[in-house]
This record gives sequence, C-alpha cells and structure tokens, in this order.
Amino acid sequence: MIENKLKLANSYLLKLIELTQEGIDDIKKARKDRLDKQNKEKNELIANFLQAKSELDEALLALANSKPDVSLQELLSDEINDLLKQLRFNLNTLNAKNKEFAKYIISVKEFYDNLLETMLQDNIQMNGYESKFKSEPTIKFKV
Repeated sequence: MIENKLKLANSYLLKLIELTQEGIDDIKKARKDRLDKQNKEKNELIANFLQAKSELDEALLALANSKPDVSLQELLSDEINDLLKQLRFNLNTLNAKNKEFAKYIISVKEFYDNLLETMLQDNIQMNGYESKFKSEPTIKFKV
C-alpha cells in the first residue's frame, strides 16, 4: 500500500517536472499559447499529488503508531526507503525547476513593463500629465 502511494506520488512529481521544463522551453521560444494549458495540467497534478501525499502520510503514521518502539526506517523495506529518497530527490528537482521557471516569468514581466512604460511615456508627457508610469519590480533577486 505504501509502496503504491509512493510510486503514484513520484509519477505526479515527474510529470510536474516535465511540464515545468516544457514551460521553460516555451517561454524561451515565446510560445505563450501553450502555457495556459500547461498551467491547468499542473494545477490538476498538484491537487493529485497533494491527495496522494496526504494518503501516504496517513499510511506512514498508521505504520509508525502500530509499532511505536521501532523506528519508521526500520519498519520500511529497502525498496520503500529508496522510493522515499526518490520522492525527496524529485521534490528538490521540482523546486529547482520552479525557481528557474519563475526567473524567466519575472524577466518577461519586467520586459513588458519596461516596454509599456516606454510606449506610454511620450503619451503621458503629450497630454500634460506630470506623473510617469513606473511599475515597481515584482521581486528583487540576485542572479
């Protein structure tokens, strides 16, 4: 039971990693039409992963409570421990891919904000407005 839940959770993570990489590639190639579909798929996968993880947590807790004097690692088979390590690895990989994806999204947003500011600047000055259009950076980060 625990083994099946781990395999399912890992499969969701691998698909999320794949979709995130596709999103990064699509941003690089300016294929914005595919991003909405990918985001819908990712939201469904996240919900499925969270459900599988919740069920896994319950199963692990029940196992740990059944033998409180034995450590959970000792109760689990080597295969299940390997699947847990794989789950942790996949979570770290997804985290790294999400950071990379966010970096591209923020860069594109900043580009469009600057483009909009440049386009509107002359218009604002011609109509007698004193204030300038200026957007603040969404997130300040170091590269």
